[in-house]
Amino acid sequence: MSPNIGETQYLVPGDNMTLDGIPPIPASIANDAGRYGQYRSASFAQWHPERLEMLVRTRFGNTTQVHRVAAPGAVREQITFFDEPVGGLYSFAANGPSGDFFTYARDVGGGEFYQIYRHDVADGGSTLLTNGTKRHGGGVLSRHSGLLAYSRWDADEDGAFTQVRIIDPKQPNSDRLVTTFRGGGWSATDWSPDGEHLLLIERLSINDSRVWLMDAETGQSRRLLPVMGDEPVAYRGATFSKDGKGFYVATDANFEFLQLMYVDLETLQLSVLSEDINWDIA
Repeated sequence: MSPNIGETQYLVPGDNMTLDGIPPIPASIANDAGRYGQYRSASFAQWHPERLEMLVRTRFGNTTQVHRVAAPGAVREQITFFDEPVGGLYSFAANGPSGDFFTYARDVGGGEFYQIYRHDVADGGSTLLTNGTKRHGGGVLSRHSGLLAYSRWDADEDGAFTQVRIIDPKQPNSDRLVTTFRGGGWSATDWSPDGEHLLLIERLSINDSRVWLMDAETGQSRRLLPVMGDEPVAYRGATFSKDGKGFYVATDANFEFLQLMYVDLETLQLSVLSEDINWDIA
């Protein structure tokens, strides 16, 4: 309980904390500030592959959960009910039968050792797809094959490394290692329309990243951007064009802010699609 000094209640620090030179803090300050922590928020996650329906991540109370919006203007319907917040929400199933499950990431106790799960829409059950111990993320689902590519981050005596792995979410035992990269900043961002290649971003820092193209079967990869010798720049969200001949990416190459670009895969020429604006393209 908070001690009373006169008519005022004050907060008592935990046993693991010692205050030095800090005056007593009235409990009323914590009560007033608490309402700003118990906020509601919602963010778009994924479109349904066949219907005008979407998934959103919404926080009601302490944790962010997945909600369905079944039609424009419809009320949000909560479909996950975990004690822990749902992190990355990757996609509805992209092939037969479409929309019968989606994949998502969730950790335990805030440890950030995220695991990836399949959530079945029909019965609300979830199936663990990853190994349950290492940290995972960066999932992206192929609309061609229904396969999920994701990253497993780990470290050994030589430092951090990333495994790029592929799994059929409907068959958890199908998980396979495609290739391993040194460094912990690798993640897949999109599948090619034919399901044969993956775009990957290697993030070295907030201002320095690289875009790679990887064969999804063999793991062979080649660096696309920046071209060797170019100054470090940032790249975000590389996504294939519908015809697979190029990709879209947000980059600050030659700009102060992130701009939307189209990159031709054959020539690696960048074409600016957004105007020169005074804020970043998300």
